[in-house]
Amino acid sequence: MEKEEFQYSLVNKDGGQFKDWSFFLSLYTPIVGPQATALYFSLVNEEAILRHLNYPRFELTRLYQITSINEKSFNESIKKLESLKLVKTKISRNKKLKRFELFAPLEPNEFFANEIFEKTLLTKIGLENVEALKFIFKEKSDIDVEEDFEDITATFEDVFPEELRNMTQTTTMETNINNLRSSKRTLFEKMFNLKSLNDRLKKANVNLNYNASKNKRAFNWALSLYNFNEEDFAKLIIESYDKTKQGLDFKYFQNGVETFVLKQKQKISKGLEATQKLTDLTLTPENWAQNFLQQPLDLNFYKLLKKFREDYQFDNETINALMDFSCFVNQGKVIPNYLYKVADTVVEHQMGESKIIIRYLNDLKSQKQVKVPLEPTFNQSAIPTYDEVMNLVSKI
Repeated sequence: MEKEEFQYSLVNKDGGQFKDWSFFLSLYTPIVGPQATALYFSLVNEEAILRHLNYPRFELTRLYQITSINEKSFNESIKKLESLKLVKTKISRNKKLKRFELFAPLEPNEFFANEIFEKTLLTKIGLENVEALKFIFKEKSDIDVEEDFEDITATFEDVFPEELRNMTQTTTMETNINNLRSSKRTLFEKMFNLKSLNDRLKKANVNLNYNASKNKRAFNWALSLYNFNEEDFAKLIIESYDKTKQGLDFKYFQNGVETFVLKQKQKISKGLEATQKLTDLTLTPENWAQNFLQQPLDLNFYKLLKKFREDYQFDNETINALMDFSCFVNQGKVIPNYLYKVADTVVEHQMGESKIIIRYLNDLKSQKQVKVPLEPTFNQSAIPTYDEVMNLVSKI
């Protein structure tokens, strides 16, 4: 099957405030590397060109060509830029368009105020060089700084897990909060529409001073760990708000953020398990059986494969899913007569494509009735429940 090609669009989220690149090269390049740096500059330049042309859309392969890097290197570099909040990637619900939102780099004082970013730079270039950069940029003044999309941006933890793990052994959010330096444009201000967020909080009778040092520090810490959307972030603030003290309970906020991030990681882990299972199902049935069955591959097994392929015309994924279902019910064994009954049920109810059959079998394993499928040929009213199927096969 031919791979479907994405188109792309670029959006400058900082109103053209890409002016002084000297601190980018000094602060960001040691972390993301020269290839990601070159890609970032190319994206900024490409956005300016597309803006003058009234934002035409091109195939994503154009970006690979103008940056002279392959798809794998492009994606790796994008994730590095995403982790440092320089790029935000969104994908349209129809999976045909990727939108790259470009953010100006943090000013030096705000960069060093972000302890996660500062400590990562420290691991890359050492204390002496970090202190030298602080001195160099000390006197620089601050710069004032739709289709329905799903946010797929990488987090700092995704790209630099080792650095973050080392930091958590020596620092806490409480120490992070204590050393805020002033800045006119923080991560918090870049990532959210403050008016919209404030409207959400007011409805919950939450009144916060966003410019308060501790609040800024807490919010920037949270956003360094995860790309929160506005709704989830507002919920965290509301749940952490102490109405008696009229302010955030920072310990509660920290626990809330860490719990949220952990749950998201667990969801990702489950998704990876599902992906691995799908990969297993794409093996040939012979290879699948050699890897997963607790029985020798005898003549009956090969007769089963021949019948599934020729009489039922099942593809490899469907055959593997059926064998997996038999193993689930029959203590790790593939029983041909049992599977013929299940296969007859599948054919009788006109389930058609392998993905529908696999979903049906997975629902049976979970003892759940099958949900309405996308394909109109799949007659849901005729779909048997788990108990009905078990009653049927018990007669074998």
